[in-house]
Amino acid sequence: MLSGTITFDTIKEVFNVNVSSSAATAITNKIHEILYSQNTSAENHSPSSAYSPADEILKYKNLLDIGAITEKEYNQKKQELLQK
Repeated sequence: MLSGTITFDTIKEVFNVNVSSSAATAITNKIHEILYSQNTSAENHSPSSAYSPADEILKYKNLLDIGAITEKEYNQKKQELLQK
């Protein structure tokens, strides 16, 4: 059986959880779905002047760094923000 490892990096500790490859994929997809949903919701409900484009780019860079979004998603969002 193929397996995967999910790494959780918290403020206090880093730990790994071994799961099947299909479970790792399902969990990763769900995390992406939740993060995308939260980002979309925040964009639709927050005042546009609350954060500068640089703040938003940094937020997406952090998501990229932790593996929550792909580089393609990051670059797409960065382009959108730079056009504002």
